[in-house]
Amino acid sequence: MDLSRSERTRLFEAVYSLGWQLTRRDMRRGIVSMSVMVLLFFVVFYLNSNKTEEITFGFILGEEWKFINEWKIESKTGALLFIVFAIVGVLVSYRQFQRDKKLTLGVYLFGLGSIMSFLC
Repeated sequence: MDLSRSERTRLFEAVYSLGWQLTRRDMRRGIVSMSVMVLLFFVVFYLNSNKTEEITFGFILGEEWKFINEWKIESKTGALLFIVFAIVGVLVSYRQFQRDKKLTLGVYLFGLGSIMSFLC
């Protein structure tokens, strides 16, 4: 079966368009999933938590670079702070989705906020 050049072009464009639509659908599902998980984390790590002890964080890289030496916060406050960080990640992902770009930065922010809220 030989296709003319215009038929091959239309076929290629149709396949490319379908692939792009599937990618967009997957990105949309990822953003919805992150949003649902943030709500779940808020309920589990903040609303249902009765921890009141203080947590100390330190962000240090060797002896040369000290971002935060000792940061003491209450457990519930820390969980809320990092949940807000995860929400910022979801919002960044949504903004990148609107601009037809990859969601990488937003996903990293969401992941970091989620893990840190779990640790609080």
